Amino acid sequence: MSKNNFYKKVIVSVTGVTLLSVGLSQVPNNIMSSAPTEVSAAQKTKVIGANSAVYKQTGKKVIKTKKIISVGKKVRVYGRKTIDGKLYYKIGKNQYIKASNVDGKKLQAAKNTVLYTRSGKVIKNSKVRKGQGVKIYGGQVTINGKKYYSTKYGYIKVSALVGKTQPVVPDNGGNDNTQGSTAGDNTAGTSTGSTTPSTPAVDALSAKKTAANAEVKKAAEDAVAAIKTVPLSDDDQKAAIDRVNKAAQTANDAVNNAKSEKEITDAQTAAVDAFQLEQSKAGSLASVPTEGDFVTKAGGDATKVSAAVDKAKEAIAKAATKADLDKAEADLQNDLNKVVPFENQKAAAVSAINKAAADAKEKIEKNSALSDFEKAVNKAKVDAIVDSSLKDVGDAQETVDLVTAVNTVQAVCGQVPTDSETVTITK
Repeated sequence: MSKNNFYKKVIVSVTGVTLLSVGLSQVPNNIMSSAPTEVSAAQKTKVIGANSAVYKQTGKKVIKTKKIISVGKKVRVYGRKTIDGKLYYKIGKNQYIKASNVDGKKLQAAKNTVLYTRSGKVIKNSKVRKGQGVKIYGGQVTINGKKYYSTKYGYIKVSALVGKTQPVVPDNGGNDNTQGSTAGDNTAGTSTGSTTPSTPAVDALSAKKTAANAEVKKAAEDAVAAIKTVPLSDDDQKAAIDRVNKAAQTANDAVNNAKSEKEITDAQTAAVDAFQLEQSKAGSLASVPTEGDFVTKAGGDATKVSAAVDKAKEAIAKAATKADLDKAEADLQNDLNKVVPFENQKAAAVSAINKAAADAKEKIEKNSALSDFEKAVNKAKVDAIVDSSLKDVGDAQETVDLVTAVNTVQAVCGQVPTDSETVTITK
């Protein structure tokens, strides 16, 4: 099920904390409709090194859209994902760009050379000296029948480069320049020839191993950083991080012992999948007690709820695949529904939301520091939050959705101006 992921689960535990830092007068009327459905704790800004098409995922494949992000543009990255054996960065909901167009790899100039524009013209004062390091991005592109690599400052001929610690290896993923051709995008003018300097196969395999180990290390660090943001117990957090480190070590061993590029790719893919699973498990482990508390407050038997929570936490911690995690969460939902039917849980969520709103409006009305206009504005904001959250409750399929809706309203309503505060409202 699509909502069984790290981001959805973390928002249950942090919604209240996040919104408590926002004053009621600062909250826009459309706060819930505009809130992201996925929030990554490890998001970063990266600079595009080669013109990059934006892809969307359909099943196990990716499809190139018409959208192109130009060299030099900055993008927000929300995580990594290996799809069909290739590594991508997620930049939005079902939007991906090839990692090779962002990370690049360091090569060396084999001779004095220059940089070129996309049309093949020499860029003035773009001297590159022999032995100088050059960072290239994506795969080879063809310009006027010759092979080039993209840099952040222009294009450089493949024949002018030689790899040392990282020899030039054609990138089957390619980059996404809209003119000419790339190694991975079958556009017009593609050349089957290559001017890549020949390198012993053993050196190429070694370079692939080095790159794969670096990717695994980075992905593991991102996963650990994300897990550390989740409100887990010390023991649960340590266990999750230990599993990430173990998966990383297993991947490193598999990569180092690999006899082919496929074995390297398989090991790297398995590691990234394992890291993503641990992030999802961390989010789920954090939200399970919160869901249990909600059902108990909805009239559920505390002993039965506690048993369901303990059972779910154990199953989540042991989950070895996404399917295992989905089953653990589905079983938890079924167990909670047996304690309190889901329709009754919805009714409890509506009641909690309405109570929070009524209490907030009462405080606003009693606040002598507010003018009638200010009172009306603040009450209207409460109504907007409530209306949006009640719609979410109506659409909810899981207890986690109800918890999110209630937490949001309670957090925002808890920020109504008190008698001792001075509130400034701009008409």
